[in-house]
Amino acid sequence: MIQSLGAVTVAGSAVQVTSDRVGCQRLRFQVAPANTGIVYIGVEGMDIAGSGFGTGVLAVLPIPVSATTGPFASYEAVQDGIPAGLDASKFYVFGTVPGDVVLVAAIRN
Repeated sequence: MIQSLGAVTVAGSAVQVTSDRVGCQRLRFQVAPANTGIVYIGVEGMDIAGSGFGTGVLAVLPIPVSATTGPFASYEAVQDGIPAGLDASKFYVFGTVPGDVVLVAAIRN
């Protein structure tokens, strides 16, 4: 089953994907077509600019080449074999351009 968690708008700091526990085996993140900045996917406390650069960062998604034809970068966190092994509320997104959007979906096998 696939559940859309909707569009998460990035801000000047890390934004929690959801405040509710959403158990899943896969969590998919995709940049929106109109994004103009880089998006970081990570966990609480991720460091994208400080002395601990990269700590807590799971993926870096680039700006789409074209708003109409993409490609639209994506990242998928996977925990196969363990029902509800991932909790979407433990994931955060950060964008270099406030207002950019990340589409998030939870997948349960």
